[in-house]
Amino acid sequence: MSQIKRPARPARTGPLRATCPDDAERILLVTRRVEGETRNPLALLDLAPYIRRYAGKHVEAYYWEDLPNRSYDVVGLSILQHTAGDDPTADLLFLKERYGGARIVVGGKWVDTLCEGEREALRDAGIDVCHGQGEPYFVPDRPVVDFDHYPAWDLRELQTFMGWDAETQKLVYRARPEVMSTRGCPFNCHFCHNTERKVKFFSPERTVDNIELLLGQGCPEIWFQDDIFTLRPDRMDAIDRELGMRGLSIKGACKFFCHINYVNEKSIETMKLFDPKEIQIGVESGDDQMIRRLGKSFSSEKAHAAITKLLDAGLHVYPLFLLAYPGETRESLDRTLAFINRLKPRLHKGAWVSYYQPCKGTAGWSEATARNPDFDVARNEDITYVDPNLTREMMIDYRRRMMERPAGVTDPEWRTAEGPSPVLTA
Repeated sequence: MSQIKRPARPARTGPLRATCPDDAERILLVTRRVEGETRNPLALLDLAPYIRRYAGKHVEAYYWEDLPNRSYDVVGLSILQHTAGDDPTADLLFLKERYGGARIVVGGKWVDTLCEGEREALRDAGIDVCHGQGEPYFVPDRPVVDFDHYPAWDLRELQTFMGWDAETQKLVYRARPEVMSTRGCPFNCHFCHNTERKVKFFSPERTVDNIELLLGQGCPEIWFQDDIFTLRPDRMDAIDRELGMRGLSIKGACKFFCHINYVNEKSIETMKLFDPKEIQIGVESGDDQMIRRLGKSFSSEKAHAAITKLLDAGLHVYPLFLLAYPGETRESLDRTLAFINRLKPRLHKGAWVSYYQPCKGTAGWSEATARNPDFDVARNEDITYVDPNLTREMMIDYRRRMMERPAGVTDPEWRTAEGPSPVLTA
């Protein structure tokens, strides 16, 4: 049961409330919201207070659909990755026209997937290109980012980023629960768009500042978005201690990711401190050959043993799988289905199965292009890439069976391919 204590407002203000002189440079940061998305735009939540704190500039941050009618000196567009419905270059030219003399800059992981020729074409169009971290671009006198003293979020951005309310079917102002305590990932999964290999750890104080801010806005739970949140149990311990020192608790009201290779006695002991509602763990396939093709460094049996240890410790596990990566076959799908079925009796809401989406700049993109270049990019519940070994109908059928609810299971948390289980009434 949740033990969250929600303060009326964040108890600590810190350097993120820095004020700027009236004549300071004005900066607008903007990003597109993926259709139906209600998650925090973490990159801009990080960047805005950093610029305020270390450069003393006016900074505003908005989603694309809320672009303000004000003048700015610099307009920055952050792009994680784009789908078929978006044209980043057209967006940048639109911003250039709309904001007149403002300097237009593009950054984000999308930029890191471009070749130098593509970046040069953007520069020829009068667009500044920020490759890598955005902080040194906007604060060039601090080229080395100090993650121990990185300023925490500002309430202003949580109020300007809007969310979708499913019940009212309207856009509303509300805080979302996502937090990151690290940047980067040391793994090289062939399907992932991560471009930061070196792991950088935010301080526990800064992490809890952000948690406190979200709790103060009424967030019912906290979701750590780090792929490697459990990499270092000592940091998890430090975050837990910092929460306790402030009289805050997210026990029973948090979720986080865990990596197969970092499930051990110490990490399990530390995970239990948080009493998580859910631990998501990327298995991706139950076929050893496909696991290797995906760039993973474990076997299916090691994955099964790790998940079993977590379940034996009383933790709720939600394993994640990726269906139809290049080279997938009916035989590999059968092995993944068998893997999931072995676990199903002990899973609280089944397994999540995504359709593979090729991401430019990854090994998977190159493989997909070579095997079937006729694909698009969309969300992971849509089919865009179909490997020559498979058919669309086969993919739909296997995903349905992998996520199928066993007979007798009535838990409304169980997720099927069609959506959550219906709430059953007597």
